[in-house]
Amino acid sequence: MVVTKANITGLIDRLEKQGFVERLRYDSDRRKIIAAITEKGKLFTEQVMEDYKNWTKEILDFLETNEKNSLVHILKTMRQGLMNKMV
Repeated sequence: MVVTKANITGLIDRLEKQGFVERLRYDSDRRKIIAAITEKGKLFTEQVMEDYKNWTKEILDFLETNEKNSLVHILKTMRQGLMNKMV
C-alpha cells in the first residue's frame, strides 16, 4: 500500500468510520494522537491474512516445492536489492 503524508488523515478517517481503528488522544499533549487498531480491525486483518494465505496456496499449487523455493529466493533477493537502492 502506498500512502503519503497528504492522504494519511483521510485513510485514518475511513478506517475509523468503518470501526477498524480508533484515535487515542493524550490530555498531556493535545498534538499527540495515536490511531490504534480495534478488536474489529484485528479480526478483519486476521481474516484477510487467512484469505490471502489460502489464495496464495491455491495459485501456487501447480509449482513444485523446489520451484516455490526458487521463487521465494528470487523475491527475497529482489526485496534486498530494492531496499539497498532506497538507502
